[in-house]
Amino acid sequence: MPMTPEGIKELKSLIAKARTKTRGADLEDENAEEGMSFGAVISTKPADTVFVIEPLKGPENAMRQAKNLGGAKKLTFGRLKIEGKKLTMNLLGKPVPGITRSLKKFFVSHGFQFKVFVVTAEGEEFEPDLEDDDMLDTPVSGGDEDDNAPEGSEENNVSDEQVMWEKVATPMDEAVKKFGASGDNRAPAVVKAWDGAKNAADKGDYKTSTTVLRKLKPIVSSVPEPSGDPAPTQETDPNAEKWAKLEGPLMQLYEKAVGNNPPNRTQLESGWAVAAESAEMGDYGKALAVAGRLKPLFEKAIQDGPATLAPKDGVAFQQSRLLWGQTRKHMQDEMTKLKGAILNVCEGDEELVDVVQGVDKIFEHLNTFDDKLERALDAIANVEDGPQREKLKTAAGGLIKQYQGYLDTDFFKDVDANNGFTNVSIRAAAVKSLGEIQSTLAA
Repeated sequence: MPMTPEGIKELKSLIAKARTKTRGADLEDENAEEGMSFGAVISTKPADTVFVIEPLKGPENAMRQAKNLGGAKKLTFGRLKIEGKKLTMNLLGKPVPGITRSLKKFFVSHGFQFKVFVVTAEGEEFEPDLEDDDMLDTPVSGGDEDDNAPEGSEENNVSDEQVMWEKVATPMDEAVKKFGASGDNRAPAVVKAWDGAKNAADKGDYKTSTTVLRKLKPIVSSVPEPSGDPAPTQETDPNAEKWAKLEGPLMQLYEKAVGNNPPNRTQLESGWAVAAESAEMGDYGKALAVAGRLKPLFEKAIQDGPATLAPKDGVAFQQSRLLWGQTRKHMQDEMTKLKGAILNVCEGDEELVDVVQGVDKIFEHLNTFDDKLERALDAIANVEDGPQREKLKTAAGGLIKQYQGYLDTDFFKDVDANNGFTNVSIRAAAVKSLGEIQSTLAA
């Protein structure tokens, strides 16, 4: 359940207070704890992330509030402190994979460019941020300069997204026009997306407009200044060619490295996700930069061999875990492809307004395919062969049957080749991967 506009407004107010707040300090409590309590439900989509700050009560209370809003899946809690643009979260709950990157995206979507640090209950930094510090060159509202605006002032009556839009819309419009005339094969889609962003802003939906802006900015910024030479297309972009040559071998290194279950496996997985997503967005320079930092980490994990505490025969289960993670991402990508095809057909047709407005509901069909199987396979890989492993394998088999049953519902029977818009590979990919994982469990 997404956070309400009122909840977001309250969160921004509490973030401003959290910069200097020490719990109990106002009461001169000698046992005062630093920072504020928080509870969070983590999602890769900023709109689905729930983040609650509790200024007076303990972390458990903040956790319950977050759980009521977003459910128990990927739930964590603890205390946070903010120093300038550095946000440190000291977890009391279990670390959630992807928390650093997901929360950075969440805060940026609401106008805060925080450098996020997550510290586990054991005092160790979790998932160090491998991304560049700046997600946008243009500064956005929500930094130190806005925190002292008095309540009720004009600044507080204007959303951070609107402030950002008004700052960058005009230069971005020129950049999009330039990109549209560049001959790049992505130009028609970019121009159409930008027109949609402007329409959203005209209606006051600055959240949508700035979200589109963030996605388009690295693409349109890749166009060089005019010269006598033809404008390069995506295929002739030197960085694109470098990434195309590097991606396959690097993927092999990645699979071997995480298959060894190294202590920094979560960091490697998060880093690879950043590189792959950057390439998908056309930001090949960033993808190559992240890849350059990851390659020696992959090589070291391979050189060190399987983790000493992990059973030697656990590699097959780790490979199955990777396979399911990759399949889930593929299913999301294919569903996004289907969404685009639906919009291409239905947008602009007054009789199909309801279809366009409800198109994102198709992603709800993927909610069942969560990371439980990945976690189950990870657990199997890390116990010796015996009764405990067999018990875990039985549980994993039950999850597979649950997924397979859902794949036999009417929606998934039709989605690949009978959806009426475009052919995709959602059900077929899932069926194939689950069958392979079943074989591994039965071996």
